[in-house]
Order: sequence, then C-alpha cells, then structure tokens
Amino acid sequence: MKRLFYILFLLIFIPTNVSAGLYAGRIIKKEGRVKILTDDNLRGEIVRTTPEEIPVNSRIKTYRRSKAFVILPEKTHIVLLEKSILFIENSKTIYQENGTILYKIKKYGQTSGITVKTPVSIIGVKGTMFAVTVDKQNANIFLKKGSLSIRSPEKEFKVYRLKTLKEFSDFQKEFEQYQNRTMEEFKKYKKKVQEEFLFYTREFVLPPGKSVSIKGNKVYIKDNIPEEIEENFKLFECFWGSQ
Repeated sequence: MKRLFYILFLLIFIPTNVSAGLYAGRIIKKEGRVKILTDDNLRGEIVRTTPEEIPVNSRIKTYRRSKAFVILPEKTHIVLLEKSILFIENSKTIYQENGTILYKIKKYGQTSGITVKTPVSIIGVKGTMFAVTVDKQNANIFLKKGSLSIRSPEKEFKVYRLKTLKEFSDFQKEFEQYQNRTMEEFKKYKKKVQEEFLFYTREFVLPPGKSVSIKGNKVYIKDNIPEEIEENFKLFECFWGSQ
C-alpha cells in the first residue's frame, strides 16, 4: 500500500516540479546591470555571472549603459541594449516591452521560427537579422537580412511610404510657390508630400534593407536603416564560438 501511494505521489507532483524548472535560453554575456524577473520574484535577481539560465515566463531587464547577450534554442541570438525589457514566454514566443533589441534568427529547413510581439505588432520571424525599438505604443523595426511578416494585433494597418531625399529636394523647390499661402495650407501640403498612402492591411511583408515606424495603426515604410542601428548589428560578433 505504501509503495502504491509513493508511485501516485511521483506521478502527481514530479511533472509540476519539472515544468517549473524549464528554461527558455541563457544569458551568455552581459555588460553593466542586468536583471531576470519572474512571477516569484517581481523585483528581479541581478545577473552576477554568466552564463545564466533564463526560466520560461520571465523578463530580462537592462539598465542604463547595460547590455545582455542571449541565446535561445536553434541558435537564436538576441542583444538587449540599455533600458530594454524582454518577456520570454518560451523559446518560440517573446514579447518586447521596451527599449532597443537586436535579433538574429537562423532558418533550419521547415522549422516554424519564432514570434516577436510588441504593443503594436506581431512579427513572424524565420531566418533573418533585424532590430526593434519600442517606446510606449510606438515601434520601429529595422530589417538587415531576410524578410519579416508583420501583423496587426487589432485593426488594420494604414500603410504609408515616406518620401526619399530626392523627393524632399523636389519639395524644397516647390516651397516658393506656397510662400504666399497661409501657414495652415502649407502644413497640409507639406504632410501630403512627405508621405504617400499605399494600402490598408492586417499583415504585410517587409523586405531587407528597409525599416518601418508603427504608431498606433499607422505604418510608415522607409527605404533605409539608420547608421546607428547598422553599427549595432556588429554586436552579433560577440556570439562567435557560442552555442
């Protein structure tokens, strides 16, 4: 009878304890002050040494002048820059709550990739290198390589294309024609030439070398990536030799 009770105890309680110890990835390197926050420890635990395992359903938080270098399964590499927060639900679903974070995901055959969520977008990722900046209800996405499927979590996106530098130059030439008009008329005209409405959609694919700015349900597509972001992509060199 005691033996039967012991077996039942193992069947009931051990799976729960095992799942509680599951890890989604690990921090392999850090600079400055970095914390891991869990449901059991909302104040967070300072990461003092690396590598450090990351439990499922936990947050990584970086502070001023700090960075965290993270590896998830299948060689998914992530770099959190300063003042960033990343919630890792599991190795396939993560939620960027704040700051600037770099992602490098390798494609393996028909694997499903991962999903990166922000307050204003759901990003389907499979074999790519990109960066995301989140500030309150705004997000900026910069795609270096591959392609991204970007979906709205709620209503349709209203997609615009921001004009190029040449088009802005042409606009400057037309400025004189509007000098004698009211300032209100000029502001309306300026807004019209700065952005070109393209389409409504719940989801679109972003090609490499471009970036988007998402403000609410408005999406502004740009034809370039800022130099600062391009420079930050070099941080992935820190992962050489890491598994």
